Amino acid sequence: MTIVLRGRTWGAAAIALGLVAGTACSTDDGDADGDVTPAEAYVAIIEWEVSQQEPTVDESGEVELAVVFVAAAGGGTIDIGVQAAVVEQMIDTATIRFADDPADAIDDGIPDEPVRNDGVLLVVADIPPPAPTIEVTTARATSADNSITWGLTIEADDTGAAVVNAEER
Repeated sequence: MTIVLRGRTWGAAAIALGLVAGTACSTDDGDADGDVTPAEAYVAIIEWEVSQQEPTVDESGEVELAVVFVAAAGGGTIDIGVQAAVVEQMIDTATIRFADDPADAIDDGIPDEPVRNDGVLLVVADIPPPAPTIEVTTARATSADNSITWGLTIEADDTGAAVVNAEER
């Protein structure tokens, strides 16, 4: 699978992902069995990403929230209930923007085509069915030409879920 960003092929990220076409459109059915749900998986991925970034401080010395765009690698819309749960959980951690198409997160009117709002774009492979531990491939981009693909291991924990291993692919 190849992700195209407005006429530009996202070869490195998409080829490394080795994704099957589809969407991450599962609903969040809760985790009564200690399983990682789709919403918990997205929260864990975003929390992992934010923890990798240096904080940005505004003119008044206040730390600004990181801006994170999230798109399903297979295209399409991530379930609206999952989106709402993720935004609610992340409200004090990051500004979350879901995109149906990764190209929507890219500012093609600026040289080097960065992610909008000085943000980062996470293109997330299909979230597997709920289980205590899941593997999710995620491409992280700061511009149309700058991306790294990660294999993330996510485990259920007392607070929901967390990334416990990240390997660059």
